[in-house]
Amino acid sequence: MVAEVFGTAFLIPAAECEFNMGPNEKGVLNAICYIGMITSSHLWGYLADTKGRRKMLILALLVDGICSFVSSLSHAYWLFVTLRFLNGFFICAPSAVVFAYLGEFHSQATRTRAVLFMSVFLSLGGLLSTSQGLAWLLIPKVWTLEIPWLGINYSSWRVFIVTGALPSFVAAFMLTFLLPESPKYLFTVGKEQEALNVLRYVFSMNTGKQPDEYPVTQVSLDEVEPEAALKNKPVSPFGIMKNMWDQTKPLFQKRYVLLTSLAFIMQFSFYASFNGFAMWVPDIYNRYAMYSEIYPNQSFTICESIEGLKLSTIPDSFIETMEVTTISYKNTIVNNINEIQLLNSSLDTFADFNYNLTSVEKVNTIDDSQLLNSTLKKNEQACISTVNPVAFRNSIIIGVFCMCTYSLAGIVIKFVDTKLLMAGCLLVSSISGFCIYFARTEWLIVMLCSLFIAMSGTCVNMLNSIVIDRIPTQLRAMAVCLSLMSGRLGVTVCSLVMGVLLETYCGAVYFMLGGIVLFCCLLSFLVPNSPKS
Repeated sequence: MVAEVFGTAFLIPAAECEFNMGPNEKGVLNAICYIGMITSSHLWGYLADTKGRRKMLILALLVDGICSFVSSLSHAYWLFVTLRFLNGFFICAPSAVVFAYLGEFHSQATRTRAVLFMSVFLSLGGLLSTSQGLAWLLIPKVWTLEIPWLGINYSSWRVFIVTGALPSFVAAFMLTFLLPESPKYLFTVGKEQEALNVLRYVFSMNTGKQPDEYPVTQVSLDEVEPEAALKNKPVSPFGIMKNMWDQTKPLFQKRYVLLTSLAFIMQFSFYASFNGFAMWVPDIYNRYAMYSEIYPNQSFTICESIEGLKLSTIPDSFIETMEVTTISYKNTIVNNINEIQLLNSSLDTFADFNYNLTSVEKVNTIDDSQLLNSTLKKNEQACISTVNPVAFRNSIIIGVFCMCTYSLAGIVIKFVDTKLLMAGCLLVSSISGFCIYFARTEWLIVMLCSLFIAMSGTCVNMLNSIVIDRIPTQLRAMAVCLSLMSGRLGVTVCSLVMGVLLETYCGAVYFMLGGIVLFCCLLSFLVPNSPKS
């Protein structure tokens, strides 16, 4: 899930020229995975509660991997966006149902800790997957493989997509051959013997003893969790929709309405703040790094750098050296351009020319008439795709910090009340969000961004663990999927709003983010406590 969604932040600048993307196209591509998730959340919650957690996880992971592989062969923007939508549609199941699946293998004493430790792998996925580490390794590589019958040049950013699909296939393989169905789900659908066999298998894996040495011979459900009414499941579309509503309705009745409402509001706010912000972090770092190169040895805030790049001209004395991965003109891609020196704001000058490039190895200077080792041809527009290495480096720092924070939270949760820990993390995150606006050095900005993202991200899984504890088995996957659906809606809204505010009212972004998290800090005191084991 991390590789599919967060990788888009680095994919957009790399594929910009090949798909001729403007700001609107980039915005759609940035949000399309989340739109797919929002569309399918309700459906996956229903299917996981009625068909089984494991079956739905395997199906969704396999189809997601296939969609990613096919999208790497896309020849047109519309096809690429469609396939990324399908990625979001199917990756929604693993990203939400897995919380219910994991939680049902644990008692209340260890469930929250297990969910928090799983979050470490979310950070590890961001650190080592295509979203950060492999993006830095793959995207700057300059090569293409022409595939005439598809009408594409298979370049490094396409390999970048394929690597994001590999975890889906690996996870599907492990679920198919190594991991069983949730024993609690099996009990709720009347498959007591199968559930007991799963418990024996887990006992054997945990202790190294034989399954027949498992001391339990019979298991019964709590009175508060009657068997789900899953017999005679309707097969018509109308029947399925009615059954989905019947399964959703109890979440908004008196017993669960407070927790459901809080989960929806808080997940919307969590994802809107830390996740929506994280989608823009590479672009923010890229702008800050560019402004730092223009005005070295000076301190300035993020908003000052964004405003400065928008309003001011590049000094005549400044020479910018940048790596270029691709130049696109007409329908042709030319690579092997290692370095361009742009003199006196010549980036814009370069974009105004049209070049028919032949065997270009290096461009030393650009003026109105000459390119070394190239032939100039008027009236064609060139496009440059590049990602500043600072964006990769700082994103990896955030990934490492998140991984350490989630690991520490998994240890501390044994000694501290979940609600109290969640409130403390949200308070730290809120203060960090406010302070980002005032930070004037790169290291301080990276530290505050890391605190803001990691602390809010930890609370997502704390809240998930409370929902899993308080909601009965037959409604659990639906509750988690719907609460995370509200979170993805928050990401989509925040991502679009930030795109407007960063250019117009930059300071409002950070006060908005800090305020949202502070609001969640206050709401956390209303969340019901997890039942004691």
